[in-house]
Amino acid sequence: IYRYSGNNLIAPKPQSSWAKYVIRSSIIDTEGSIWVGTQNHGLIQLQDGVFTPFGPSEGVLGTDAWALAQADNQDIWFGTNQGITRITSDNTVRPCPHENPTEFQRIRALCVDHQDRLWIGTNGFGLWMYTQDTFSRIAPSPDCPEANFRAITADIHGNLWIGSFGGGLKRYTENGFASFSGETVFTDMFVAALHLD
Repeated sequence: IYRYSGNNLIAPKPQSSWAKYVIRSSIIDTEGSIWVGTQNHGLIQLQDGVFTPFGPSEGVLGTDAWALAQADNQDIWFGTNQGITRITSDNTVRPCPHENPTEFQRIRALCVDHQDRLWIGTNGFGLWMYTQDTFSRIAPSPDCPEANFRAITADIHGNLWIGSFGGGLKRYTENGFASFSGETVFTDMFVAALHLD
């Protein structure tokens, strides 16, 4: 990870072994901390020049932090190949294990909507919603047969926009899924990133 100073790319100091880690995800929270999800080394927080690691020894589920999201209450959610973990504003680690881990793996996308529900996209295990300590599988479903999701974002109208691998772009509302796909919309059916303007 590097910072652009206006003239040069500058690596954070002091340097540490994590500087060579593979980075899978990153966000800047509302307090200005940088959160970096790594491959095989968990999550790292950079705040005021101090690096704080979060891995299995701190109670985190897994070591591959593929997806990150921040809730309105400042909590940080992140997803690994083994599940999801929440880090509260006081840096308390709260793992959220699924009752059947074999059905809930390889987290690839996270989004907290305006109702404080966590939406979870997985690689091969479907789309899930997590609220009030309960997991609900939303897809695959009759109107959305895909099980591989790589991007999720929520708009101000309450719509959920979802990028799938193989099924194009999806919009989810209380009425179900609508699909935006086909040659007239996309050149291929793999949507890996979304951004609201």
